[in-house]
Amino acid sequence: MAKSDEISSTEKLLDLIRKRGKTPAKPSDVESPPPKRKARRKRVVKRGASKTPVTMGVDIRQNGIWLVASATGTDGTPELLKFQNVTLETPMAIDTPEFSNFLGRTLSEFTAQHRKCDVWVSMPSANVEMRLLKLPKIPERQLPNAAKWAFRREASLDQARDIFDFHPLGLTFDDGIQKIPLLAYTVPREEVKQLQTVFQKSGFPLKGVSIVPFAIQNLLKAEWLETENKNVCSLFVGKDWSRIAIYADGNLMLGRDIKAGVHSIVEAIAENMHSSSVSAIDAVGNLKMEMPEDASFGVAKAANELLLAFLKDQLPHDPQVGSAFGASQISEIIAAPLERIIRQVAMTIEHYSSNYDKRGISKVLISGDIAGHPWIAHRISRHLDLPAEVMDPFDQAPTPGGAATAPKNIFNRMAYLPSMGMALSGNATTPNFLFTYEQKSKVKLTKRINRIAYSIFGLLFAVLVVVFAWQTKAIITVRNEVVPMRKELATLSPKLDRALVSKFTGDLVGRMKSFSSSTQRYIGVAVLTDVVNRTPQTISLSNMTIDLGEVSTTSLKTSGRFVLINGFVASERDSLETTLANYLAGLKSSPLLGQPEMKRQSIELMGDQTVMQFTVAVPIN
Repeated sequence: MAKSDEISSTEKLLDLIRKRGKTPAKPSDVESPPPKRKARRKRVVKRGASKTPVTMGVDIRQNGIWLVASATGTDGTPELLKFQNVTLETPMAIDTPEFSNFLGRTLSEFTAQHRKCDVWVSMPSANVEMRLLKLPKIPERQLPNAAKWAFRREASLDQARDIFDFHPLGLTFDDGIQKIPLLAYTVPREEVKQLQTVFQKSGFPLKGVSIVPFAIQNLLKAEWLETENKNVCSLFVGKDWSRIAIYADGNLMLGRDIKAGVHSIVEAIAENMHSSSVSAIDAVGNLKMEMPEDASFGVAKAANELLLAFLKDQLPHDPQVGSAFGASQISEIIAAPLERIIRQVAMTIEHYSSNYDKRGISKVLISGDIAGHPWIAHRISRHLDLPAEVMDPFDQAPTPGGAATAPKNIFNRMAYLPSMGMALSGNATTPNFLFTYEQKSKVKLTKRINRIAYSIFGLLFAVLVVVFAWQTKAIITVRNEVVPMRKELATLSPKLDRALVSKFTGDLVGRMKSFSSSTQRYIGVAVLTDVVNRTPQTISLSNMTIDLGEVSTTSLKTSGRFVLINGFVASERDSLETTLANYLAGLKSSPLLGQPEMKRQSIELMGDQTVMQFTVAVPIN
């Protein structure tokens, strides 16, 4: 793509035209314009948009911002919700805080009634390189590398500077060989990043970034521009350049820019004024303009005014008194530069028909600063021998009840073309410079992993259901087996009475006495052994008395059982108490003994060594 993708608004052009007074005549007598298209019934949606998120298309230009909002209707098709043009009173650089604030206020007011809004913006296509490639049918995972190498053979690719992406266009046969046609393109990374930053600062993060040719593709696929499912050629005539694009089945197939536009036509009028020795004032005399006092009003300005007057049907058919030009003369002058543009369109159509699609082109859709005049469409149609129509994005756009009325002026309607196309964008159908094949591959991988995980969880759940069913059946089987056993047990169980209970109690008491006797017989030995085993070498026992108390005849409990331990600790003087405390803790941990109680404790001199005498009473459990 070549210079700029900005479509100039008619309002900016008309600001140059001053007050005009005479009633003009249309230039239709020079060359009869084509008959008007048969009026088509516009679809009107009676109900409002569904609860799906709103998509907002944004088109930023030097003199303002064009906004369009759309949403999916109740019948599943997109519908136009609202549109707005906000004019910039003073020019602002897009990377300034003032513009970010202005953009944020504008978008906030426009989306006040919508909680969730996906924002798509169009960017200039001046530095966007596009190539239509045909690759052999290969596995999908190999397609990115194959597309990248095929693109490198035809254009430069610097992935550090440019974003590379491609858009597959299905399958086709070339000389009996199945191939994959795809549209590959590169986009300057910095331009996309700048737009992201601007919208992020405005408080409205971008969902997508694309260019106007893809916006027109959205309009074609949504059938907001009528094509009858045939190949069409799009011609946009800008100020310094024009863009030619070919669409097949709604997909952008080919695009090129040419260095010819409105300025070429204005220059042709200015040259004719020079050759005719017509002054600028004489040329626009019948327009009744407020002429400046100095000589600043030049020929180029007069030529531009004449072209605008011609496009607005402000000129009489033939020159009149006070004017050197009429509509017939202007149409003859601009025919030559216009035909140069038309020849480029013809060459592009021929190239596409010869190399890509033998079906050719069914019609030409035109847009731009001069496209709204019927004489332009007629001229293009006559030279190309094809129907030529003005792109009117409002013509087939379905709108809910109560939506704003479309602008009556065709130039104003065409000005919404980029933003309306952006409002129909989606990652599934629109090339998105923020969501390239790399991000798409990651999303596909994530979905594949999720499907595998869900499959595994589903399999585990099925296994658990089978196990649960088997366990339930086993439980029911066991219950069925237990029921007759319980009945049999009920018939065999003896009936309890006082005599039987007394007999059981007597037997139990006898066993308790026998057990108590055995315990009384061996408890002393067990306690003695346990105490000795828990006594360290630094402690010497001098006496140990065991009192087993009395044994109850009705329970296993005893009362007054304890062991009285006398001894001394022989160690370093600083560790005597620590050693004794550790010893008592060890006795407490015995399952046979309880909490030790210190009865006596004193430090004495035994020979030449200092010892600690102690007496401890320990209850027996």
